[in-house]
Amino acid sequence: MRRKERRLTPGMVLICRVLVRDRRASARELARMIGVPERTLQQAVSGSSWRHWPGAVTRGTSNWWLRGERSPNAKLTEADARAIYAVRGELTGPEVARLYGVSPTVIYRIWARKAWAWIHEEGGDAAA
Repeated sequence: MRRKERRLTPGMVLICRVLVRDRRASARELARMIGVPERTLQQAVSGSSWRHWPGAVTRGTSNWWLRGERSPNAKLTEADARAIYAVRGELTGPEVARLYGVSPTVIYRIWARKAWAWIHEEGGDAAA
């Protein structure tokens, strides 16, 4: 006979996220105490389920070493990204995109500091 599993409540998820974030308990320990499968609790804590609740515990970007031109899919270099950011306001996104062979979305993401954001943190654009 199969053991009846409990359901997670919003309160449980928030408490578990705090405990795991502060490293006071592991997801495995909490899952055993609550009576839910470990995978279910891991998904709730990490935010792959329960996305609508705040406080997901993330461990950072796993491929940070592949950012920028180190990525095998990169079409731009760091110098290109700095130049693209420098012409912000002088040319339109589609014009710059045609020059570099990328989509306008890439250009807009650089201008909004959602892509290549670290080039600004490393002293590339201290004024903005």
